[in-house]
Amino acid sequence: MTYVDALLSLDTDSLTRTVTLSRLPTTHPADIYDLATRLAHPEAIARRAEHLSADDLHALATGSPAGAAANALLLADHTGNALPTVRETVGSLLEEVSPDQPSTADLSETAPEPWHAVTALQSLLLTWHGHLVPVTSSGHVPVSALADPARVLDLEPGALAQLSAIAQQAGLLCPVDGGLAVTSRADDWLVLPTVDAWRTLADTAADDDLATIARTDAGGAGALALIGAAQRRWPLGGRWLSRKLTDQLAQWRTLGLLDAHGAFTATGAAWLNRDEAALADIAESWPAVTEYGYLYNHLELLVPGLLPPRLARRLRLLADPVRLVETHTYQVSPSSVRRGRAHGLSVGEIREFLASLLRGDLSQPLQYVLDAEDHAPAPTAARPPALPEITSGSAPRRSATALRAHELVDGYRNADDDERRQGVLTWALREHAPVRLTVRSRDVERTMTLELTGVSGPRVRGREPGSELERTIPMSAVTQITPEEDTWDR
Repeated sequence: MTYVDALLSLDTDSLTRTVTLSRLPTTHPADIYDLATRLAHPEAIARRAEHLSADDLHALATGSPAGAAANALLLADHTGNALPTVRETVGSLLEEVSPDQPSTADLSETAPEPWHAVTALQSLLLTWHGHLVPVTSSGHVPVSALADPARVLDLEPGALAQLSAIAQQAGLLCPVDGGLAVTSRADDWLVLPTVDAWRTLADTAADDDLATIARTDAGGAGALALIGAAQRRWPLGGRWLSRKLTDQLAQWRTLGLLDAHGAFTATGAAWLNRDEAALADIAESWPAVTEYGYLYNHLELLVPGLLPPRLARRLRLLADPVRLVETHTYQVSPSSVRRGRAHGLSVGEIREFLASLLRGDLSQPLQYVLDAEDHAPAPTAARPPALPEITSGSAPRRSATALRAHELVDGYRNADDDERRQGVLTWALREHAPVRLTVRSRDVERTMTLELTGVSGPRVRGREPGSELERTIPMSAVTQITPEEDTWDR
């Protein structure tokens, strides 16, 4: 049975991807034969074919041996031959191809400089550390959770939403119980030099195929050239490819790889060409990391540069960020100092930390606030919410249909010959599908096709197509049962 045999040859990831991309009806397949029939439906074939390159599609449509990608999507068998109905379906799709054009309008929106993107994500991770960040039903951070950080960072909430999505791809944020939580991997990323932290985000955000096309087919020319080259590579991509390109261009714009016109920036070109020397030269012009600050009489603390995360993490316990762009500004107040005490810092530790951070002596207004707090009752200790243990890089969740597919395939692999034959008979009776029986009697073997009318005890009954004559055959004489090849055209 072609489709069942092909199903059994798929590895775990390919089976999951095949079922997921096919978008099968929510009703679970009754058995492996029902699953194979659904995957052989032209609509399911068309959805999987969208993800094949032009070369693989042409091979399927012309009868040439297709590559491993077609085999992994249950469109060709292990020899590269198209499975039943695939050649006709793909050929028809290629005749009607009309790819959607992704929009580059979003590229005109204000986007951060590369160093600012790093600072912004650092700020988000420090803000969200120890908390569960809510997400919408679509898995995105809501605008309400981004409004205050956007104001402090002088960025649009959309740019921060893109950065949070990149952080998830990089394993810095992880879905937990309907929200997002900062992972232990974020602690390692936060201590990286700015250029290395940016490169990590750029490498993570890059779809490998699109990055390769940008370097080769598109020649680094920018967004429009990339769109054209990608559509030539995946001619059936349609809305899937449009969404993929739109997301990629938006992320590259957020990281400063593309300018408002869709051309690669100098930073983007250096990254695309893997020119580490050029990237290092560009990074020399970025605002410097600065580990000291100045305090004004109104208790505003100014850092004339980018405050490193290890200091920013401590400072946030006892000061509120006001503006974090090329310089970092924080506001100290009696309530913020009291918050620091609630997080376990003594007044002496607060004095020591600020004395090490600030140039000059502690101002009289700050001394007054600290003296007042030193005589105040100890505040209630702040207790961060208990979060489950977070592991990054875990296996993606499978849909209920994909789980059912794995269950059916594993069950078939573990079944004996009698169970498999009974499974074919049950499916054929339910679907009124013809089956091919190989029968041996008196050392003579013959093959016949029957439309089954019943199975009773040790016998099977059925009619040959186009005939009213019913045959009854003892199961002991049947050596093989397979669905008729044209079953997949039904």
